[in-house]
Amino acid sequence: LERYEKENCARFSYVRFSDAMSFLEYREAVDIVFMDIMLPNISGIEAARQLRKFNDTTIIIFVTNMAQFAIQSYEVDAFDYVLKPVTYERVTKKLDKALAMISAHTDKVLVISQPNGFAQIPSESVYYIEVRGHKLSYHTDKGKLTLVPIDEAEAAWELCKIENKTVVKGGKI
Repeated sequence: LERYEKENCARFSYVRFSDAMSFLEYREAVDIVFMDIMLPNISGIEAARQLRKFNDTTIIIFVTNMAQFAIQSYEVDAFDYVLKPVTYERVTKKLDKALAMISAHTDKVLVISQPNGFAQIPSESVYYIEVRGHKLSYHTDKGKLTLVPIDEAEAAWELCKIENKTVVKGGKI
């Protein structure tokens, strides 16, 4: 993921879990999940079934050496399946495809660095951005977001020029 970020001018926030139960207890919004089939306590397939009970939009990409579970993975609306050994090229293809799907089905989201993490704000909910003393303040339909130093905002905006288009990529994995 770090290599993908560097090569594709992307920025992700990601969390790693050692077992499915810890992941299922994590209640923050997640765009993409890379999950093995063989996990301690419950399988990745069962974890995906439980995830689908409260979240039907997260993209699930199974990464495993258990090819015989490929058909079962689609029963939980898995987006894709990557067989081990994993190569960067395979993951890149899956990630490109997943990010394109997210981008096509969502409005643009601003990811704003905050003292306690990142805030994701749909661009259509921003009324205006105020600049005061080298700090930005985002005024949205949900109120005013904490002042953000301009240099931090610039670092978070990771803008790239690709084929004369400005591209902003990111998400939670």
